[in-house]
Amino acid sequence: LRINIKPGVSDGQLLRIRGKGAKRFGHNYDGDLYVRVKVGGHPLFTRKGDDIYINRQIDLVTAVLGGEIIQETPDSKIKLKIEPGTQHGKILRVKGKGMPVYDKPGHKGDLFVQLELRLPEKLSPKQREIFEQLKYTI
Repeated sequence: LRINIKPGVSDGQLLRIRGKGAKRFGHNYDGDLYVRVKVGGHPLFTRKGDDIYINRQIDLVTAVLGGEIIQETPDSKIKLKIEPGTQHGKILRVKGKGMPVYDKPGHKGDLFVQLELRLPEKLSPKQREIFEQLKYTI
């Protein structure tokens, strides 16, 4: 039996397929078949309802000065603007880049990108000097 599943189906959702179940005793029609859907996880995204979430590392320079990053979505790549002075843990919301809404063609949830500040592990002597100078001005 081939079943067409609409986009946006969620884990544990029960689908009813009319007329594909067992023959009903004393009736001229077949019963219904119920299928419980199991949706696998994704290595990058976490799904909550129709919205998806991802953690994204950004470097110190981009967090301090601002800039742009290229972010993967389930079906494309997009540019996200990072404002100067962006703090660790800030969440960016991108409307309409989440999961399709079940049984509502053309509607999608949102993508939430939580920014994680990635600090340099090793500094060159010049970088260390710059940070030492900054230490007394901040």
